[in-house]
Amino acid sequence: MFPLPPLSLLLSLLLSLQSMVLLLQSQRQYIFEFDASGRVTAVTMPSVARHTMSTHISIGYIRNTYNPPESNASIIHDFSEDGRPQATHYLGTGRRVLYNYGKLAKLAEILYDSTVVTFGYDETAGVLKMVNLQSGGFSCTIRYRKMGPLIDKQIYRFSEEGMVNARFDYTYHDNSFRIASMKPVISETPLPVDLYRYDEISGKVEHFGKFGVIYYDINQIITTAVMTLSKHFDTHGRIKEVQYEIFRSLMYWMTVQYDSMGRVVKRELKIGPYANTTQYRYEYDGDGQLSGVKVGDLTLPV
Repeated sequence: MFPLPPLSLLLSLLLSLQSMVLLLQSQRQYIFEFDASGRVTAVTMPSVARHTMSTHISIGYIRNTYNPPESNASIIHDFSEDGRPQATHYLGTGRRVLYNYGKLAKLAEILYDSTVVTFGYDETAGVLKMVNLQSGGFSCTIRYRKMGPLIDKQIYRFSEEGMVNARFDYTYHDNSFRIASMKPVISETPLPVDLYRYDEISGKVEHFGKFGVIYYDINQIITTAVMTLSKHFDTHGRIKEVQYEIFRSLMYWMTVQYDSMGRVVKRELKIGPYANTTQYRYEYDGDGQLSGVKVGDLTLPV
């Protein structure tokens, strides 16, 4: 039996051929084409639709172009030599997105359609302190005040009437980066301060505001005097059951089942205390793609 060639040789042979065929179990195939540098230049789908892409390197920028099959709606992405986006052009619609940078190459402005998003930074620390969006007569501003790496205050301001301005003040524990309290002010009206308490051993949140958090194994219950939200997880950390109760009346219930490949194969859902349970079943083909959905006894098109 001959020894297998090293991976580097296999890659070299692949690049020298400049194409590769991916054959799936269903006999559907994808054809990938490469340039001399190993970059993908075209992908042919099982439907024979061919997507092409190219990279052009010029002075000061790198241009990636994507051409969809049988369409003139190409998309062009321009990047600086250090990888920062400079512009995106949608040739099919004429739209474009422009990126401008300020000191220390930090993003200063994004322009698209009639919208401008500007970013402001602390001149000393260089951290983000303001984001402003303006579109026509509408504007929204988010301001940050930081205490070292931590956010001390967030302020939200809107130009339109009817939209709620807000401020959030944070405090932290002296010996950690964990939040100790949050004080919200909504439309100049102070709301009760939310206090945070943590388990001394695990560090998990035990209490925040009016909510208590209970952990057993890897499951979690969030509760108040009015509501209870229960989340149950399997051994892989995937959600398998969610329950939401108000005044001990079940308002929402969902279960999820997975197959050996980690795909969702069954879901049961109940919304409202008097509703019936709806069952969803999901089927997959040999390639692992979704092939069928059943809601109760009804089969839906995919």
